Amino acid sequence: AGAGMGLLVGLIVGLSVSPVVSVILGALAALLAAFLGLQPGGPDASSTFSRLQQNGIKAGSFGFACVVGIGLGLFIRTHDVFSPPLEQQLNSWTGAGYDEDYARELIVFQKFGIKPDSKDIQISDLQKSKTSALFAGNSQTDLCFELAPERYANDVAQVLGAYRDQEIPALSQLADAIEALDAPAAQKQALLTAISEMICEQQ
Repeated sequence: AGAGMGLLVGLIVGLSVSPVVSVILGALAALLAAFLGLQPGGPDASSTFSRLQQNGIKAGSFGFACVVGIGLGLFIRTHDVFSPPLEQQLNSWTGAGYDEDYARELIVFQKFGIKPDSKDIQISDLQKSKTSALFAGNSQTDLCFELAPERYANDVAQVLGAYRDQEIPALSQLADAIEALDAPAAQKQALLTAISEMICEQQ
């Protein structure tokens, strides 16, 4: 039981990217404390020394299996064990009608976040989802921080770009609507500030 639970927790930690890891480490400490407090059953657990020995074996097997699980999880994540080979991905894109050179650029974008058109780097959930790892969903994104106009010196164009970078359809549509407004930049800036304050209040 201790080895099995340790391997499970170790795999989760090894496959995780923050902020999931902090949650798992807290659960790991709680599980370890639970194992240390378990009272073994059976005739061999009659003495206090015997109970301590069996609890030590449980805790030790749990910790050893955690180490093995973390190493295995890191290997799976860094080597993309469950992702299809690059040749298969290339064939999938070309089979869908894309040019072979452009298909290669799309694969590079998926793995490294380098945009095919501008060559800019954009790391998002798209790249994280292409690795054999757990990743945070949209609910983990601090929109209050990401969309704060002060981060972009209250520049309307940059703030609208930040809206689109979140890859949330509603925010992208909102950015398009604000950009299309026939209004001075100062009014758009005031509107973005009001939206930012509302988002911060909701989080």
